[in-house]
Amino acid sequence: MSDVVARLGLPRRLEYTTRANMIDEELVNRRNTIAHGQFLELKANDFLALHENVLALLQLFTDDVKNAASTNAHLADTV
Repeated sequence: MSDVVARLGLPRRLEYTTRANMIDEELVNRRNTIAHGQFLELKANDFLALHENVLALLQLFTDDVKNAASTNAHLADTV
């Protein structure tokens, strides 16, 4: 994720690091468990918290991309 953030000229936010770890550790691991045919017990509160965190990260990323586009921050000097 940090590579995408840097290439787009987005601000380096702590939220990207902490929530990216959450996505890797919680979302992807749970997805892989299910994809490999293993049973996954997931409580409603755990799902709702994960859902909220993912949506918050997507909203932050969307806002940063829009801001970068409006200020041309995504146009980095290439040498």
